[in-house]
Amino acid sequence: MKKKWIVGSIVILLIISAYMLYMNRPMTMNDLKDKPFIIGTVMEVSEDSILIMTQNEDESTLYWVSLKTKLNDSMKNFSINQQVKVIYDGIVLRSYPGQIKNVYAILLNENNPVDLIPMVMIQGKLYFDTNQLSDIDKRCGVMDGEIDSQVSGSMIPVKDDQSNFGTGYSYQFVDENNVDIFINGSFYRFSAK
Repeated sequence: MKKKWIVGSIVILLIISAYMLYMNRPMTMNDLKDKPFIIGTVMEVSEDSILIMTQNEDESTLYWVSLKTKLNDSMKNFSINQQVKVIYDGIVLRSYPGQIKNVYAILLNENNPVDLIPMVMIQGKLYFDTNQLSDIDKRCGVMDGEIDSQVSGSMIPVKDDQSNFGTGYSYQFVDENNVDIFINGSFYRFSAK
């Protein structure tokens, strides 16, 4: 009787040990196949996080993403305008920008770049398309500048008078957070976030 109890105890200990080893093993990509993820473009890089912009139809969203990842093979060095896939636990802390703290992996998204909302950089500030025509009826005829360079639609402009939607468009400032851009015969409102 005592021998069966000892053998049973050893079997139980082996099962518990095997389970603990499995649960504490290093994470692999196979473990992440069913986890939630977002795809975004890197806008800013800091020591312990990156700021990314995601795009859903006509709306863009900003997230601070922690660089403390659970997968050892995750990317560690980032550049502005890289598109990344962030695999995480599905929880976003409510703030502006949102915060993603529990990150499993951050991977480069080279194969399927996602176009971003149209935007332009003017005087060091990004202005985003509001999808609305300007509400100004009468304006002076003097333009404040012109877009003279562009990046692809999946990238964020990084220098003044650069857009991700084309060149040759002139613009006028409305106020410190809004600019109207003359595109195909109409003025469209772009706003800073």
